[in-house]
Amino acid sequence: MNKLLTPWQDFASCDNDAISAQLDRLAINLRRTREECWLDFHYDNDRYVAPLTDEQPSLRFLLNHGDRPIRLTPQLADRPVVARPMVPTELLPKERTTLFISTVLWARICVGEQLLAELATLRLSDTWFGATAMRGELCYASQTRALLRLDNVPYSAFRAIIPVTIDNQGEDNVKLERINVPVPHLTLYCDGEKFWTSALTILRETNLATAKLHIDATPPPGAAVIAQPRRPIRGGVFDRAVDLLFA
Repeated sequence: MNKLLTPWQDFASCDNDAISAQLDRLAINLRRTREECWLDFHYDNDRYVAPLTDEQPSLRFLLNHGDRPIRLTPQLADRPVVARPMVPTELLPKERTTLFISTVLWARICVGEQLLAELATLRLSDTWFGATAMRGELCYASQTRALLRLDNVPYSAFRAIIPVTIDNQGEDNVKLERINVPVPHLTLYCDGEKFWTSALTILRETNLATAKLHIDATPPPGAAVIAQPRRPIRGGVFDRAVDLLFA
């Protein structure tokens, strides 16, 4: 993980008995002994770094050999993320485009290889994505500007860029009012300047029900793998109806 960005690089492996970190809106304080760890955290909606106090609720973890290094590393979300373009967008027939969507990173907190907790660096709302209560899934909700030029994507050490290429070979428009991004199936990369995920390519030939989604296993130029997919897909081919990706 030699390409991790600050502040992640500072906490990739730490021998201190206590660490405090501000990761976007997430403030954490972890302290340990050989037998236990205490984790305090809160979300700061105003970006004001308020000190954590003993009056705030804590999580306590009991474990042997708590003197192993503390590791705080980035990870992608544990659910799909439904990205809603700020302006309703449609892709015309016989057109192909690449959108750049960003997604919030999670902080994976470990002692040695033992996982203590995973926390989003920015708290996201829950949303349901699907045609009915029986056909769909629980996701996180997010907004996106769905930018077309990488130069316009703002830098953030707490978000990853998702390149989404859509090839509409159908006879009508593809409406992009909401895009359900299968984040748990993606790899997290870093090139020393930005975090990236696997690139997605969606080929729509006649309708969305017969569309094909491919997850590219090739890392971006100069990027290293930071975290493997939570739920890998064999061959990179999505095995469910692609009409669940758009609404």
